[in-house]
Amino acid sequence: MAALFIDPIDFAGLLYGSGGKALASYAISCMGEKFDYVGYTSAPLKIGEWTQIKLYGKNIRFLPVATAAEIDATKIGFKNIRFTLALVKHIKALKKSNSKAVFTHAWPVLWLFSHLLRKWNVCFDAPGLANPSLFRHRNIFERFILNPMFNYIQITAFNKANVVFAAADNTEIQRYLKSIGKLKITKPIISLPTAVNTDIFSPKSKDAMRNAKKLPSTKKIFIFIGRLSRVKGIDFLMQALNEFNHKFGDGMLLILGQGECKDELENFCDKMRLRECVKFLGNLPPQEVAEFVGLADACIVGSLTEGFSNSMVEALACGRPIVSTDVSGASEIIKEGVNGFIVKERNPIIFSEKMNEALYLKDAENYSRQLALKNYSKEILWKKVEEMWPVFK
Repeated sequence: MAALFIDPIDFAGLLYGSGGKALASYAISCMGEKFDYVGYTSAPLKIGEWTQIKLYGKNIRFLPVATAAEIDATKIGFKNIRFTLALVKHIKALKKSNSKAVFTHAWPVLWLFSHLLRKWNVCFDAPGLANPSLFRHRNIFERFILNPMFNYIQITAFNKANVVFAAADNTEIQRYLKSIGKLKITKPIISLPTAVNTDIFSPKSKDAMRNAKKLPSTKKIFIFIGRLSRVKGIDFLMQALNEFNHKFGDGMLLILGQGECKDELENFCDKMRLRECVKFLGNLPPQEVAEFVGLADACIVGSLTEGFSNSMVEALACGRPIVSTDVSGASEIIKEGVNGFIVKERNPIIFSEKMNEALYLKDAENYSRQLALKNYSKEILWKKVEEMWPVFK
């Protein structure tokens, strides 16, 4: 009997560009028919009815509970809630799957099945624990009413779930457990690192990739991959690049991704007079992302907080050095002075100096590639899920 994979994703769209989409693509390619899939769709499918679709060479059962137009019309931050409300309308269709096991990556879906639909076996994969959009303290109402209410709902949902994973390292998990104060989680939160397709993301010839993309061989090229949002610290990375160019010269930053802060970041780039050495390349398919990582000298991460960074794991699989702020997962991926550096001070001058040092790490490629194959392949991720959540027969 298949379990249900339920996430607010357009299964007729491009399954890349976010951690959730990557997770869905890896579930399909690794697990196939072990799951029935529930999401929304931009294809002309009948909403609320199970259908067969083919993705990544696998024939899978899919239940669309909303159209992409409905979900995309919702403001950022409320799409998961809008999807979950659509899901409620189609509970009868869910029950037709004859499954009582649910895997989800979305908080509101967890709340629904933990608090209202209690007879289900629920496995939740938290997309990080220190999410500033959820745990922020911007005013008195949020600090003393909204956030405590959220924490209570969330932790009681954790306790009612059967298995809880988190895209966070063990240090971040312990920090989170301390932060919730008197509230108690009665079951372990299991670290489940972000996975990568090690066939697509693999070491490549830097010169060949630069020739193919028509990028200069003489430049020191750094790459950022991720959502264009404030939490990712892209403005900080541009400041670090500016310092790098003042001190060392010939630096370029490639920014791959889309997000709500694109216009703001482009304006900041113009204000810093960096337009000639910063390129916004948008959302690209995994094969192209891997090619750009392959031509880069190093990957840089400036996030204020992370779950378990997709971009770091992709850079690792490609054998590229990483310079990162001190976020969840960094200490497990980066061996200081071997395949990168963790910069604890949020200082663009110090960060730029580590960017320069990363250019001369001779053992980075071999060390990083072996670590990726050992710990972060998509096959390893789903093997761990099957071991810790034994519902597949």
